Amino acid sequence: MNRTLLLRNPSTFMYVRTRLFAGWFRECAIIPHTYDVDFAAFIYEYKPELLKQLENSKSKFVLKRRLGRVNDSFEFTFRPIDSSRPAMDLFWMYSSGNESWVGGTGADGSKFKYIYPK
Repeated sequence: MNRTLLLRNPSTFMYVRTRLFAGWFRECAIIPHTYDVDFAAFIYEYKPELLKQLENSKSKFVLKRRLGRVNDSFEFTFRPIDSSRPAMDLFWMYSSGNESWVGGTGADGSKFKYIYPK
C-alpha cells in the first residue's frame, strides 16, 4: 500500500496517538479486535489542500468520513480504496493555555474532549 502522500505530507507532521499504546498495554499484545490506527497533527498545520492532494493523486486511500469543524473537533477517516481495513483516523490537535486537546464526535453527534497537559 502506498501511504507516502498520506503519512509523509511535507506540510503536516502526524504522529501515532497515545490511545494506540494504551490498548497495547491493556491487551499485552497486538489488539485482535481493532482494525484502525489513530494519528494526530496540530491544527495549525492543517491546509485544505491536503484533501485535494489526496483526491487528485494516485493514493490508495480515500476519505470516508470528515467530522467536526476546523476550529473544533476536526477529524478524518481514510480507508484503502480496495478494502475497508485498515482504516486510519487523523485527529487534529488544538492548544490552549497549558494543555493540548483533541476533540471527538460520537456516532450520535455527542462531543468528547481528550486533554493532554503540557
